[in-house]
Amino acid sequence: KLNKTDIRDNLTSTDTDKALSANHGKVLKTLVDSKIDTLKIADNLTTEDGKKVLSANQGKLSKT
Repeated sequence: KLNKTDIRDNLTSTDTDKALSANHGKVLKTLVDSKIDTLKIADNLTTEDGKKVLSANQGKLSKT
């Protein structure tokens, strides 16, 4: 069972043995989702759009 005192409801804690609250998990997801618009990710090596970022999958393929 998880004690309420073992839950952190913030994004600044450095405790590695404490859980993040669902509330701040949602806050974190919103921050991550707003950073990169998925329409700006190129999952191919043929795009000529210099404003798109290369997907991790294509980055891995181009490294080999």
